[in-house]
Amino acid sequence: MLYYNLGPLYRNVQPGNHDLSLEELQNRCRACSITNPLVCKDVCDFWKLKQEYLSLRKDLPERTTTATLIAVMAEQSNREMLRTLNEKSGTLEDLQTRLGTAVRSLETEEALDSLVRVGLADLHGQEYHITTVGQAILDSVRKAPSLGLGIDEQNEKVLMLLANGTRSLEELEQQIPRIELSRILRQLEAHGVIAKDRCGKILYFATKRRPTRKLSSTELVIFKSLPKDGISPHQLSAKLNISLPKLYRYLRLLRYKRHAIRRKQGTNFELTSMGVQIVEALAQVGRIVQNLSPNNSA
Repeated sequence: MLYYNLGPLYRNVQPGNHDLSLEELQNRCRACSITNPLVCKDVCDFWKLKQEYLSLRKDLPERTTTATLIAVMAEQSNREMLRTLNEKSGTLEDLQTRLGTAVRSLETEEALDSLVRVGLADLHGQEYHITTVGQAILDSVRKAPSLGLGIDEQNEKVLMLLANGTRSLEELEQQIPRIELSRILRQLEAHGVIAKDRCGKILYFATKRRPTRKLSSTELVIFKSLPKDGISPHQLSAKLNISLPKLYRYLRLLRYKRHAIRRKQGTNFELTSMGVQIVEALAQVGRIVQNLSPNNSA
């Protein structure tokens, strides 16, 4: 297996190239004008990356997921070990000496086993090395140190839902069981990853009933002005230039005729700046997993 140490390969590859997928690397190889394959092996950085991608897909002992990688990097001893390998490869004894008291001997072996198991490091002879995916994950953790909060698959699902904008509690409950969701929201809020807003507004929505002759012309105008995502009486009053008392009277009639419903808007959740940072890092880790998963076809 080829390794991605801070040698000539890393210095020559431009920033972000280790995020290229295997398909992109193969396309670059096919478009290359070099006619001697030996030149590729000796000098081409993209060829070396492609070979490591293929090796990782073939040799990883288990399917690596985003949650698996994040769980491994949540352990401080694993992060310290990966940083040490990033500086220089070494044997078990050498790594224990370089880490000193930062990581105990038993933790050193456990950390190395964890890193090798998910493809962040590998053993070649007696020396451990950081792999391309290990380098990429280390970059992600540097950009978002809060990835060490212990994010699992369910936490990640909530964060990705909020990445598309503010969500109500009811919307989140449609995706995740209520008991599990409560635990996740408490954890993420305690770490400052998400924030909630108790707005308590009353919104009006149009039902799916077709308008009938029982509706007056004013009721019909109001009914057609009710958007799918709801609207507050104050907003609707300003939109239609109807006084609030008069509007409330017509809204009561529409509700009685089952053409409108009233719903109190509950608690909404959104990402904080830290949450946005974590989501971006998770997206990068997800791309790495997709590119390097051994279950993907090479």
